[in-house]
Amino acid sequence: MIDNNWHKKEKPMLTMGGMGGGAFQQALLSSGVTLGNRSLRFTDTSTYLNRTPSSTTNRTTWTWSGWVKRCGDTSRDSLFRASTGGSDYTLLKFRGTGGGQDYRISLDQYGGDNFYVYTDAVFRDFSAWYHVVCAVDTTQGVSNNRVRIYVNGVEQSLQTSTNFPGDSINTNMNDSNHVHYISYNSGTNVMNGLITDVHFVDGSQLTPGSFGAADSNGVWQRSTYSGSYGTNGFHLLDFANDGTIGNDTSGNGNNFTANGFSEAAGSGNDVLFDFPTNDTENTDSGAGGEVIGNYCVFNSLNKGNDVTLSNGNLQAATTSSPKDGVFGSIGVSSGKYYWEVELTSADGNTNAAIGVALGSLSPDAASPTSAGAYFYSSYNGNKWLSSADSSYGDSYTTGDIIGVALDLDNSTLAFYKNGVSQGNATTSLPSGTYFPYVGDNANNAAQTVVANWGQREFSHSAPTNHKCLTTTSLPTPTIADGSDYFDIDLYTGTGSTHERSEFSFSPDLVWIKQRNTTRNNLIFDTIRGANKFAVTNSSGVPGTGTGMVTSFDSDGFTLGNSDDVNQSSGTFCAWCWDAGSSTVSNTNGNFTTNVRANTTAGFSIVQAPSMTTGTKTLGHGLGDTPDMIWIKRASGGSEDWYVYHSALGTGKQMRLNQTNAVETTTSFGTVNSSVFSYDPNTGDHIAFCFKAIESYSAFGTYEGNNDADGPFLNLGFRPAFFFVKNADATQPWNIYDSSRDIDNVVTTGLQPNNNNAEYSTTDRCDFLSNGIKIRSSGGTVPNLSGNTYIYAAFAENPFQANGGIAR
Repeated sequence: MIDNNWHKKEKPMLTMGGMGGGAFQQALLSSGVTLGNRSLRFTDTSTYLNRTPSSTTNRTTWTWSGWVKRCGDTSRDSLFRASTGGSDYTLLKFRGTGGGQDYRISLDQYGGDNFYVYTDAVFRDFSAWYHVVCAVDTTQGVSNNRVRIYVNGVEQSLQTSTNFPGDSINTNMNDSNHVHYISYNSGTNVMNGLITDVHFVDGSQLTPGSFGAADSNGVWQRSTYSGSYGTNGFHLLDFANDGTIGNDTSGNGNNFTANGFSEAAGSGNDVLFDFPTNDTENTDSGAGGEVIGNYCVFNSLNKGNDVTLSNGNLQAATTSSPKDGVFGSIGVSSGKYYWEVELTSADGNTNAAIGVALGSLSPDAASPTSAGAYFYSSYNGNKWLSSADSSYGDSYTTGDIIGVALDLDNSTLAFYKNGVSQGNATTSLPSGTYFPYVGDNANNAAQTVVANWGQREFSHSAPTNHKCLTTTSLPTPTIADGSDYFDIDLYTGTGSTHERSEFSFSPDLVWIKQRNTTRNNLIFDTIRGANKFAVTNSSGVPGTGTGMVTSFDSDGFTLGNSDDVNQSSGTFCAWCWDAGSSTVSNTNGNFTTNVRANTTAGFSIVQAPSMTTGTKTLGHGLGDTPDMIWIKRASGGSEDWYVYHSALGTGKQMRLNQTNAVETTTSFGTVNSSVFSYDPNTGDHIAFCFKAIESYSAFGTYEGNNDADGPFLNLGFRPAFFFVKNADATQPWNIYDSSRDIDNVVTTGLQPNNNNAEYSTTDRCDFLSNGIKIRSSGGTVPNLSGNTYIYAAFAENPFQANGGIAR
């Protein structure tokens, strides 16, 4: 069970800021701070933990559990290793590039009874935490059970190329002839990132339930281990009762030697408050180093090619190549936040740009000359506000610390130089989601900066009521579990009537597509009623069938015996949305509509019966301006589906049943908080309207670059559903989701504009804790160079939940 009192454990004794451990602790206690758990930063071969067991115990059966925050996809992150050096080792790690097993978790053994085990899934989320459990028992009779790897509570499928350990062979773990390491002290297999709360259990093959549990929103949470550790077992890096980094708190006294770590104040501090749980006990006063949570770091998936990150992704270096930059991993649209960036090295041409930028910009474009970018320049102290350059404050150089105070409640942005305010750079910051950004605003310049978002003490206190940039300080999302309003049901047809009671809501829009054969995309909704359907891949008139969706139920829907939705042994996908509890008459426009609206989830269904020609304004019931509208003629003749998207704006449309690029139109001339305009043909019409809800849904655009290192889409949530279309070219619509691809890479698509079966092709994208990384280097979707793509996305869980769990 979850231990809700983990943060009330006995306090550690750390040495920081030139104080002895006791003095530092007393200073924190006097301010009312309760010390809790933290993480340890590993940077290179100089930072590692090691221990040699005094005796050999159980070499066949053991479990390793730990929380890990990775920093880059090229590193080979060694989590646990038993080695005599060279090629004699047993090694648990995240693999880097090379060898055909890129980015996977593996357990390898060489130098004797060799084996290698690889996960199918790849793991390259560098903004959040993974909980990894590796449970080994080579005495198991079934080879597949001898090594079991779990991530965030879910057992991982293993590659078919896996070579499992032989029956009852010995590993090097628990062997007194092998040095045991957390990270490593040579070669490329070193940890690059953060590790915390490491358990090693000697003699037992355990499941993740011994170390964590899912909460009511389905988010994996850390809990207290209460079992036996065995002779060589240990518990490291909880910092619960001792400031010595390598001390074992299991009660066994199996302490590790800590090598190369610093606890001193400043950028070299390796004991950080970055942790996979949001703090509910301590108060963020603006001093930094007070509350735990998942902290902002530089995002290695959202940086220019000429930016190099290091030191836990808190250090960024640019080369003397053309302008480039990097975003932080956390974006905000409300609240007050403070962080610091120190310019640690620079050449004579440097023009550092420190500030914020809208997440819709690319790291190459987010220079001071871009709209949506707001910076303070080192060269002359000028400010750049959405491409406008003007006099502002003092210039700054190597050794100076720039404080960034972002107040989105009052639309202000201010900068500080070494604790001295330079004044408000702006008092009219436009609304939007802003991310920390550091760039180089000069060609032929090189620089290095180190950031602190509060994972350690600030050098200067934050302005009043400004918080650290961590998940603990983010606003509580309106929707903590996306499946309360949008969910996906994968099912196998029976050919007989049956209920699909899979949901925590009563669906109002049910979109069904058979996956394993040619079959139409069928949409059903509660306003038109049971068995009435529309086909997204056809301009034909929506109809009424038999044996389709025969009822909308409190926790799902009932299927009839039609092959269209329930072919025996056919595999199907149903995407479902909640549009509220009642249908009402809406007279906001010049034509009365029937509307079923869920303003919390930003979704409504609009029926406009018996329309006549001429521009109509139709009430949509959302109470805010829609970001996407699909509309279809439902009687009176054939007509295409028309799509409005806020990123394209009014006067533009796309066709859901076609592959056409964006078109000019007079139909969507007005879209506002109460109505949208449409110029129909005669007959009934049905429309589906969507409004972005922070941390639950997002609607935007990105520019393709025809590179496997494609754009990063900052969503603020872990996506469940991704709906994307090239707006500039004749290309299909595509849908990817987290139910058909339960882990990365996401490769399995369905296309609303045709009746094709599901396809699986080369890498398309990664679904991550805070967004989507495009991974396609070409093809039709979703990353042709220079093309604009529109998208819609819906969440599994917000990034704020539990400090952001990586996917």
